[in-house]
Amino acid sequence: MTDPLRESTPNALHASPAAAITLPRITLICVAAGAFLALIGPLGTGDAPIALRLGYWIVAMVGGGVIGWATTQMVLRWRSLYDRVWPQILTIALLMSAPTTAMIWVWGRLTFSITLSAGEWPALYGSVLLISLVMTALNRLILVAPAVRSAPKPHLNTPFLDRLTPCLRDSVLYAVEAQDH
Repeated sequence: MTDPLRESTPNALHASPAAAITLPRITLICVAAGAFLALIGPLGTGDAPIALRLGYWIVAMVGGGVIGWATTQMVLRWRSLYDRVWPQILTIALLMSAPTTAMIWVWGRLTFSITLSAGEWPALYGSVLLISLVMTALNRLILVAPAVRSAPKPHLNTPFLDRLTPCLRDSVLYAVEAQDH
């Protein structure tokens, strides 16, 4: 066993929230969410055959997931939002909803031959924004492990540490050795 005073701190590699948000992981989550939406048939898709709904919702969710992943990679580079999770979620959902709405409009037109009037676009955007908020929150809050800030300090009960003042007792100590002969 390594002496606790000589243990190194954990590697910071993959400590960023962006490291856990990978495209294969997003795709898997979106396929599961698409299958769920196909089974419940929301937003007027409930009358379509299940095979058509599965194809529509899985492709729509994976397409939105790819747009969301790209948006997340961009937003996580903004220093002003790096440690602020809820503003991140809101920013990602707002930025991804416009291109995702256009993608959903094209996909809905190809799949269901739906044409939307100008008055129906806000409702479509609202639905896309709501699903984007839920999926972004799911990915960002539940499935992403929090970044490791520092290793927990081991509780050492040694006579040397007991003689230190309280502020020094909790600080990081480095062992230095020197030989003069």
